[in-house]
Amino acid sequence: MNSFDSENLIINSETSTKSAEASDAKTGQIQFDVLTLFPEIISNYVNSSMMKKAQDRDLISCKIHDIRKFAIDEYGHVDDTLYGGGRGMLMRAEPLYQALKSAEDSSRSKRLNIFLSPKGKVFDQDMAKEFSTYDQIILICGHYEGVDQRFIDECVDLEVSIGDFVISGGELGALTIIDASSRMLTGFLADAEAMQDESHYHGLLESRQYTKPRSWLNREVPEVLFSGNHKLIAEFKYYDALNETLTKRPDLFQKLDLSDEDLEGLANFRKNNNIE
Repeated sequence: MNSFDSENLIINSETSTKSAEASDAKTGQIQFDVLTLFPEIISNYVNSSMMKKAQDRDLISCKIHDIRKFAIDEYGHVDDTLYGGGRGMLMRAEPLYQALKSAEDSSRSKRLNIFLSPKGKVFDQDMAKEFSTYDQIILICGHYEGVDQRFIDECVDLEVSIGDFVISGGELGALTIIDASSRMLTGFLADAEAMQDESHYHGLLESRQYTKPRSWLNREVPEVLFSGNHKLIAEFKYYDALNETLTKRPDLFQKLDLSDEDLEGLANFRKNNNIE
């Protein structure tokens, strides 16, 4: 099992004993393996749009493992009642363990086992960047009342949450990690610079964006965007992004390391654009 330093986002993995030739066999920069009771949820997403293109370009590979194929009996049972009482059913350790072992790829020297859990560290852009450095990420989707703690203790490197709320299973969290981490790979976007303009990439929200028509319901596109002056446009977009972050995510704004010049420029931007 690998270890993850959640404070510094430093992940250390076991080094594979396989020869260098073995690493040449991998089919993408990252192999995502999803352990789930609902394969169709994962399949429908990863086989469409940008995820499918990323696989076609050999940037990622996505493999789906149906936990129920490792059921403890012929009836497909993978869960049981809780010791000590409690409502609902708990996923047993044995089917999860067997599914995990079937997913492990020994040719992948840097691997991380993630359990999607409301108890986990909340997923963010820094984690997406870190995860994009891995050869293999195994995403374990719980359901029902969760999973046997012994499986977590034995097999899980990191518990990850996508927010402070509860949903029915880990599938949406797994897809979120796959999508956000894949976007960090070179070649995922046709325009490499476009990724750096997206919200959260540098800790900022993205600036506001506009397309045709130039006027709509008496709302006008900012005139500077038609100026052709790339320096002025870049400056406008920077301070607009700062203002978007300040007004919509003040928690993120407080984390920014801004100079006096940045703050003065933001104040002037707000004044010139009649922003209170």
